[in-house]
Parts: sequence; structure tokens; C-alpha cells
Amino acid sequence: MAEYLLNEAKLAFVPGDVFGPEGEGYLRMSFANSYENIVEGCGRLKRAVEKLSSDNTYPSSKQ
Repeated sequence: MAEYLLNEAKLAFVPGDVFGPEGEGYLRMSFANSYENIVEGCGRLKRAVEKLSSDNTYPSSKQ
């Protein structure tokens, strides 16, 4: 998912399991930016997730 969001929305996320096994299934992100950039990033995230939902092309890791 992190790679998809980087390629599709140009947003950097870190897979949660990088921080240990309890992080499996989660994504980490940072909000250390301007309000305007955060709003823009949220819009890109929303569009990427909507595209993912409509395409149904990304397999769930929880199958």
C-alpha cells in the first residue's frame, strides 16, 4: 500500500511493521508540513483511495 500511495498520489508512507510486528497492517505518516500542503495531500490521498476502491486492483493483505 505504501508503494501504491507513493506512485499514485506522490505521498510517502512507511509500513507500520517497520516499527515492529504490532504495526503490521498499519501505515505511518507525518504531518510535519504547512496546512496548505496537508490539505493538498489529503485530497491526493482521498483520490488515490477512491481509485483503488473503484479499480479493485490492490489485493488486501488480510485475505
